[in-house]
Amino acid sequence: TEGLMQQGKNNRTLMQNHSSVVDLLEIPSLMDTCVRNGNYDEALDLEVFASKLATVNSESRVAKMLHREAVDIKQNMMTTLLEKLKSSIQLPECLRVVGYLRRLGSYSEVTLRLKFLACREAWLQEEIAKIDMEGFGAYDFLKKLTDAHRVHLFDIVMQYRAIFADDANAHDAETYSKGDQHALQSDGGVLYSWGSHRVSCYLDLLRHNLPRLTQGNDLASVLEHSMYCGMSLGRVGMDFRELVAPIFITAAESLFANGLQLAVETFQLALAKHDWDPLLASAAAATSGPEKYKDSQSGTSPPQELLQYYPLAVFIGAPSRSILSALNELRHCAFTSCTETCSGLLTSTLNVASSALAKAHKTSGKNASSVGNCALVYAELAVPYVQTCLGRIFPDNSPLIDSAHALQPLNVILSKAKRTMSKMQS
Repeated sequence: TEGLMQQGKNNRTLMQNHSSVVDLLEIPSLMDTCVRNGNYDEALDLEVFASKLATVNSESRVAKMLHREAVDIKQNMMTTLLEKLKSSIQLPECLRVVGYLRRLGSYSEVTLRLKFLACREAWLQEEIAKIDMEGFGAYDFLKKLTDAHRVHLFDIVMQYRAIFADDANAHDAETYSKGDQHALQSDGGVLYSWGSHRVSCYLDLLRHNLPRLTQGNDLASVLEHSMYCGMSLGRVGMDFRELVAPIFITAAESLFANGLQLAVETFQLALAKHDWDPLLASAAAATSGPEKYKDSQSGTSPPQELLQYYPLAVFIGAPSRSILSALNELRHCAFTSCTETCSGLLTSTLNVASSALAKAHKTSGKNASSVGNCALVYAELAVPYVQTCLGRIFPDNSPLIDSAHALQPLNVILSKAKRTMSKMQS
């Protein structure tokens, strides 16, 4: 009987406080609604209330259940806030989000800094992926990539410095454990390490994509863009211009080497198809010589005598796939430190061309004299002209083509051709 009376009393008490009990049971759903609608202040207040309720009513299973559900929703709220940091948000919103994360109390100050940078890193990677997925060519991709790093890296660093001001954090250092306080005092390396990581990622992308450029003016334009980006980021201590130069030097040398390779392939193909005309060759030999080239040294146009030998004309001065076109691409990005490498590449290319001429002479049979005259024009007009063009690109460094090495495969042929010419002139 007493049990029934107590149960009845409890029921009456429950009925009298029905509305209050319903309100308490709705705390989790109300908190979830607040989180979904972005009312984080109210959600945090509800979580604090549920925690106090569980503390005061430690024996109540309902109070403990409400607290557990509130903690779960608090965890969802933290995930939502971190996702916001992975989106395109400005400084005021960043301050608000980090403020809520601090109130949640799930992270120490140092861990919060790392989380912030990790989230902003994820967003930046997303932006870079979008650029890559739009299918731009190498030139447009590199320019947009550089612009994205210039704008977004600057914004992220400024957001970090505004949110995690060292003076404010030093004032609050006493609230952290001894280990966290030590980490906080040495936190100057967090932003520096992240900035170094991002610069390294950008440089890696440059190394991977610069070889895709096929024009020197595009390479020079991307270099200008990168230098401006480095200068701009220098305002936040991330000037990487000295690290960029070696990458572009390598790209310029590679671009020049590819151009020379195309010129050699074109020359070899032209030699294989060329029909050597002995009469034309004799006329060309009679009108060519070192003095002819001296008359045209003041200009940059190829010697006219090269037109009498189609393989030499396309090898030296064709609009594309020639030595002149390769030099034209190089002049847009002619770094001083490229001088020796480019001179060596050009010497090697001329040597390969000499070998091709020597092979053509060996297999030409009755047209050997025609090929010999072509070799003579090559040695006395084409090679000096190429040397002059290279000197125009590097005027202060006097780059020299090793003519002896470049013409070494033709030594015997040239000696014979010169004797023949002497006899004709006498």
